[in-house]
Amino acid sequence: YKETRFERILFPWRVKRWRNVSLIMFKKSLLLLLWDLTIVGGWIKRYSYQMVPYLAAENPDMDHREIFRLSMEMMRGNKFRAFVLDLSLTGWYLLNILTLGILRYFFILPYTEVIYGKLYLSLREEALAQRPELARYMNDRLLCPGNGVPEYPVESYPLYNPAVKRWIRIHYDRKYSWTSLVLMFFTFSFIGW
Repeated sequence: YKETRFERILFPWRVKRWRNVSLIMFKKSLLLLLWDLTIVGGWIKRYSYQMVPYLAAENPDMDHREIFRLSMEMMRGNKFRAFVLDLSLTGWYLLNILTLGILRYFFILPYTEVIYGKLYLSLREEALAQRPELARYMNDRLLCPGNGVPEYPVESYPLYNPAVKRWIRIHYDRKYSWTSLVLMFFTFSFIGW
């Protein structure tokens, strides 16, 4: 969607599913770190787990084992395709080195994330065409842009609950105990230091 707002990044917190998504992403990082200790396994598993963030974003309630299994199934036979896609981005990474990393944050990261998102949509369509039983995992029917809507309709998401739309609740007149005040003093003093 072309007019997606910046606050869409906070969507897992709005629907109160951030713990599971954080656990999944931590497990992905930990597994990739362990696989990088092997000679070839790190490269293979990096491509096997490439769809994990997209699957977790689409269905944040899914079990982490199911997400990793589904990502490996989606990437089976497509790892070389993803590798060629990464090779096509080599010029951008070389240009990033010439600009001392400045270009990475303003252009390269958004560009590559859009490319990987399109790869996920393509692999998602292929997986649903080959195995219709996966539709229970890939249940977001609004992921297909081009239906005339400029922004993702958050209110139509299956997990959206309008009661939690105001997810930040701050009470300014809260009373703190003396132990909390002392703890906050030392915590903020350490952070300030």
